[in-house]
Amino acid sequence: MTPRLPRPVLSLFTLPLVLLVFATPRQAAAGPAGVLEQAAMESLAALQAGGIEPTHPFTTDGCSGGLSAAWQGSARLLPELAATLGGSPPWEGCCVSHDRAYWRGDTKDGAALRLAADNELRRCVVATGTERGAEFAARLDLSRAQVAEFFGVAGELMYAAVRAGGGPCTGLPWRWGYGWPHCLPGTAAGGP
Repeated sequence: MTPRLPRPVLSLFTLPLVLLVFATPRQAAAGPAGVLEQAAMESLAALQAGGIEPTHPFTTDGCSGGLSAAWQGSARLLPELAATLGGSPPWEGCCVSHDRAYWRGDTKDGAALRLAADNELRRCVVATGTERGAEFAARLDLSRAQVAEFFGVAGELMYAAVRAGGGPCTGLPWRWGYGWPHCLPGTAAGGP
């Protein structure tokens, strides 16, 4: 028996998604959020001055925020999930590409580059659903439209998460510029 997401479960995501989508900026932040991001970018730029490459080697956790870890743990506990959808999120390659941009954390036009990386993450997740739609529709006994809806929801939620929690100098392990030492926003030297 293949697992199936009932239509009401997919619809449960719709209202929060709509609210999140309309509350999530589609361009580089303006106003107070933009000022904070710019101050953080300047602090990160001070750390990068003179350095050609990030000081820490590239690492990735797949999809941050515990998404890949939770998926992999669930796949170990539920062999049917792994057999049907795989042992890692089907869009994990999108996350690794996104992590590479975040690791480097370029600061010249950094806010625009971060926004572009986040938009590419969303586009890639949605494209994975499109490219593998027939496969997942057959495996899950869903229509391709339902698969597209699920991947669209996943892409939007991931986009909102990285926009909210991925700015530079946050101290988070998935921050913009995580290949560089931690920095503090608004400090010229990047630290106290």
